[in-house]
Amino acid sequence: MYFMRRKLEEPIKDWMQATFNQPLLIQGARQVGKTALAEHIGKSFFEKGYINKKNGPFC
Repeated sequence: MYFMRRKLEEPIKDWMQATFNQPLLIQGARQVGKTALAEHIGKSFFEKGYINKKNGPFC
């Protein structure tokens, strides 16, 4: 699957490297790529992927 890079990708990477460890919530309009961005970041940088509060603890 092709992933279209988004402007938020770099700020999220900066957030991941910060020391304050606050949760990340991605909000926005419908069908703009929020889930695709979360999946991409989750699979790229985390062992268990990402948390989806709608469908269960780990997706």
